[in-house]
Amino acid sequence: LNQLDHGDSIHLLHSAVRSDEAELAKTALNPFSLANASIMGSYASVGFCMSMVSTPLTYYCIDYLHASPQDLMVVSIAMSLPWSFKILYGFLSDSCPIMGLRRKPYFLLGWSMFVASNLILAALGEPSIQAVAGLMLLQTVGYLMSDVMTDTMVVERSKAFENIDDRGTFQAAGYTVRAVGGC
Repeated sequence: LNQLDHGDSIHLLHSAVRSDEAELAKTALNPFSLANASIMGSYASVGFCMSMVSTPLTYYCIDYLHASPQDLMVVSIAMSLPWSFKILYGFLSDSCPIMGLRRKPYFLLGWSMFVASNLILAALGEPSIQAVAGLMLLQTVGYLMSDVMTDTMVVERSKAFENIDDRGTFQAAGYTVRAVGGC
């Protein structure tokens, strides 16, 4: 009888653990849960940055800074160049953890770079075209670093919690939020 009671309690313990794991998976994969607010917020912000920055910036450079076509090309290249190094942000976070963490510090560093470059740009009043190009380079590096960390966190959650049949659903939700953020 004691053996049966012990086996039943082990079975109940395993059931409780599976129940907790199922609840954790449900929370981890819900794109609109509080636990995922920073992930979805990051995707929306990246969508905004990718689609809403370049056109007003072009008008600003032409109308207020009297930029030449060559100047506009320099700014455009400064905003495009960081895309070539996107894979390096992933390698950096994998090989150089900060305080034992591989994603969150780089996520925060990226958005801090983005915010700082915009605050500096605003504080300059009427910056030179070189300052605009440099700060736009820094801004793009910042939001791309955060985007890579966001993608990586999503993939890690998907691998840990999504069934093989549903794999990619969480990432698709994030990319949908990114697309809506750019509207």
